[in-house]
Amino acid sequence: MEEFDVIISGYGPTGISAASLIARMGHSVAVFERWPTMYGLPRLCSIDGESCRIVQAAGDVDQALADHSDVKWYHLVDGEGNVLIDVNFEKEKRVSGFYNRKSMYQPDVERAMDEAGRERGVQVFQGYELKAFEQDADGVTVTVEKNMRRYEGPQEDPKQYRAKYLIGADGANSIVRKVMKPEMDDYGFREGFLSVDVMRKGDYQFASETSTSICDPKRPISVIPIGNNRMRFEFLIDPDEDNTELLTPDVGYHFLESAWGITKDDVEIYRQVLYPFEAKVMHNWRQGRAFLAGDAAHQMPPFQGQGACSGMRDSINLAWKLDLVLRGLADEDLLDLYTEERRPHVTKVTVDTVEIGKVACTRDEKVIDELSAFLKSGGELPPPPTMPNLDFGILHRASGEVDRPAGLLGPQGPVEKDGVTGRFDDVVGWGFQLIVAGTDPLADLSDEHREFLAQINCVAANVGDGGDVKPLDAEYMEYFATHGVMGVLVRPDYYVFAGIRSLDELPAIIDDLRGQLKIKALAPA
Repeated sequence: MEEFDVIISGYGPTGISAASLIARMGHSVAVFERWPTMYGLPRLCSIDGESCRIVQAAGDVDQALADHSDVKWYHLVDGEGNVLIDVNFEKEKRVSGFYNRKSMYQPDVERAMDEAGRERGVQVFQGYELKAFEQDADGVTVTVEKNMRRYEGPQEDPKQYRAKYLIGADGANSIVRKVMKPEMDDYGFREGFLSVDVMRKGDYQFASETSTSICDPKRPISVIPIGNNRMRFEFLIDPDEDNTELLTPDVGYHFLESAWGITKDDVEIYRQVLYPFEAKVMHNWRQGRAFLAGDAAHQMPPFQGQGACSGMRDSINLAWKLDLVLRGLADEDLLDLYTEERRPHVTKVTVDTVEIGKVACTRDEKVIDELSAFLKSGGELPPPPTMPNLDFGILHRASGEVDRPAGLLGPQGPVEKDGVTGRFDDVVGWGFQLIVAGTDPLADLSDEHREFLAQINCVAANVGDGGDVKPLDAEYMEYFATHGVMGVLVRPDYYVFAGIRSLDELPAIIDDLRGQLKIKALAPA
């Protein structure tokens, strides 16, 4: 029986990123995906800067974003065009090294991560579906079958493979979740869209810098750019009705022309699907050696564009923890912190998205009329929701409470080192990062502390004047000044473990990290 360190069920953005990241850290990975080829059409339309940085670690991010636009605005308007909610992404501080909201073409993103993963040794079994799995003290045995719904020809006998760990990234209908049977929170939000994706023709131009939701109770609509050359139009439907008659291209063109004045001369429809969505979060994402990630662990409406982003956050969070356990450095208890860290974060995002969805999807004219009248009379809505910080898990708590910038996203800016320029993660390295301004952060550490940092593959950089890494903009100095620190110790998922206010604190911070990671006795270097 063929054996791997990790088996992944599902090969969407969550599974692809997890596979590439785990393989990048030197572990053997197999993926089973029921589709015989890459899907080749977009489901997600945009990602945030944090997710771009995850793609950067998982593949060639410039290839992934070959067709992208920076989305500067999200407008939620009533049927007359009056603005109800405005989100200006330009006002948000760039931290991860990318613009905060990018519209892109999903097949480009998946292709970039897929190619990198295969180069790193990922074995992808496309057209094969995980049907069952069993766990024992040493690993997981999975049973897979050829997906005959996608193939012609004779059926093959089921096959079995073995791994130390299994990740279920197999979507809202996850087989892994059906076996695990976790409890869940259902937020009672169920709606659906007729999603019509179009490619522009000739000189026709899209508003590629703006996403819009139109709260017209007669037919709520969302309009979302897909890079520079494509656009998605979403028309609200009842997901529990039979809407198959809406899938003909003539219906799609009729909706486009009646709602937006767009005709066949302007665009070509290349994808038209019914898309139901709900809001659910599973309680426990780990059961022994099996894990849930992405839509298998949580589902949310699309109004903040955070579904796939949340799945990729799952991937990178779980990947670096699995790395430490697979290398024998950390105890398996570390893996319990995956749910502890990720579940509160994604729950907050889901709840916020549901609140936006209640307005965007309302069919009650009275609700929209009252809201419009309130705003016209000078009333102000509360500010739109922001992405939550990390408040649980592996964070430095010098005084018993999380001490910011711990739990915030760490910085990434353009740098130069040894004549090479680029983004910090590419030039200096991805993983744990010890970044200090003004001095060599390793100079006064004990041999044991330096050995520990080397064991966890922590890179170190002096980004101050005369340091070994030269910042090419003010990203690091501004970040340090904002938070009153001289440096940061950052986790591989880009969240700050600790801010460093003086080098005298650093040994205790490193000891705290080692203790929280439950690192065993250091292996020989």
